[in-house]
Amino acid sequence: MTFPRRVEPYPDEWPKIQFAYARLEREFEFTPLTELTKRQFENACHNEMGKAGFVIQIAWSEILDEAGKPTGVLSPILQFIDRTDKESETDHDRIRHGVVKGLDGGTPGYVREDGTVSEEPRKKNIV
Repeated sequence: MTFPRRVEPYPDEWPKIQFAYARLEREFEFTPLTELTKRQFENACHNEMGKAGFVIQIAWSEILDEAGKPTGVLSPILQFIDRTDKESETDHDRIRHGVVKGLDGGTPGYVREDGTVSEEPRKKNIV
C-alpha cells in the first residue's frame, strides 16, 4: 500500500487556505449530509483548494462521543497531496521570509540555533 505524498503549505499560502475554508464553511454549514451533498462538498473542496493552489484528498472520519462510541456524524479531513503548480524542491527562502514576517501564524522574528526567537537578526562582528 502506498501513501499519498503530503505537501506542507508555505506560510504565505495560509491566508488563501483559510479563505477557502471559510467559503466552504459558509456554503455547507447547515447542510445535512447525504450521498449527494457529500459529493457536492467534495467537488467544492477540490475547486476551492484548487483555486488556492493545492490538490487535495478527502478522508471521512466518524466523530466519537466522550465514551468513545461512534455518533454517526462524519467529519472531513483534507490532506494536501500536491500543488497545482508543481515544484521540484522546497523553496527555503520563501519559508524563511514567511517566518521572519510572521506569516506562519506566529510572531515575526528570527529563530536562533538554540531554539529561541528574537525580533532582531543576528549581527555579525566584522573585525
